Order: sequence, then structure tokens, then C-alpha cells
Amino acid sequence: MYSETEEKIEEKTVLTRVPPGDRWETADGKKLFPNLTAGLDFVFGQSGVTDFKVYARKGVVCTEQKIEVQKEVTKYSLYGEE
Repeated sequence: MYSETEEKIEEKTVLTRVPPGDRWETADGKKLFPNLTAGLDFVFGQSGVTDFKVYARKGVVCTEQKIEVQKEVTKYSLYGEE
């Protein structure tokens, strides 16, 4: 057996909308912002991320992270792989 790495993309929620209006808070609920721009600026300052996905109907903002996953591959002697 040997392993290969596989890249997966994971979405992470960073902001959620707090009704009424355009108030947003961090996903952990520790900071509240008066508008979306202030929230995005905060996330950028903390993580350096510049690409965001906004799900308006859900009221969430997400970022994407690439994660490497180890995938084990089985070799079979029948095919002369070992």
C-alpha cells in the first residue's frame, strides 16, 4: 500500500447576518459589525483572505480553504505492481 495526496476544498463560515438591517457578526459571535464592508475588512485583516462567497438568502459569508487529504491506494501483486 502507498498513499497519495488529494486536494479538497472546504468552506468555512466567517460572518453571519444579524437582522434587522445590514449588521454582521463573526461566526463565533464575538464581534458585531454595523455593515458587511466592516465585517469583510475585519476578516481580511485577521486572515488575509480576499475571496469570499456571500450566500444572501442564508445570511452567511464563507471563505474557501484547500486541505490535503491522504488517500491510501492498494497495490495488487496479481498485476505485478509489487
